[in-house]
Amino acid sequence: MLYIPDTDTSQDNELMFALAAASDAIEGHCNRKFGKGSYTERRSGTNSKHLALRNFPIHEVTEITGPYGPVVGYTELEDGILFRQEGWPKGEYNLLTSYIGGYDLPSDDSTANPPTLPNTLEMACLMLAKMMHTGQWGKLSERIDGEYTATFQTAERETDLPPAIQALCDRHVWRLG
Repeated sequence: MLYIPDTDTSQDNELMFALAAASDAIEGHCNRKFGKGSYTERRSGTNSKHLALRNFPIHEVTEITGPYGPVVGYTELEDGILFRQEGWPKGEYNLLTSYIGGYDLPSDDSTANPPTLPNTLEMACLMLAKMMHTGQWGKLSERIDGEYTATFQTAERETDLPPAIQALCDRHVWRLG
């Protein structure tokens, strides 16, 4: 993607930094973490039958504690949603949830588990890292006619990404609350 020979390691530190920064930017845009790990969240019960956890996919819910102790009797659905037939105890930030969630990342030890990160997110990270590394992020136009000029786009929000990268990431945005 960058056309750097495998034997050229002179830019490795800068590339690793660009990949880390791109990953952070994408996680910021998506309002969630993607790496598999242990997470604890305080959620509000709304008498709804559904409770959304941020860092899906969920591999294991280790504990949910409500205002009166452990909460049981729920089922894990897709995309980090937990279903409880009798609803979740109502209250503001009254549920403490602990779980293992997220994806095995390409940067993790692939001998233990192969990467499970969706291809769209991996491509978005590589594209954004390339843009960062080559100085193209935010560049709208460039002209060289005896004098170099470049026009850069300004982001409306800190979490704005270039349109092509945003399109790859948008289906992974955590929109619940």
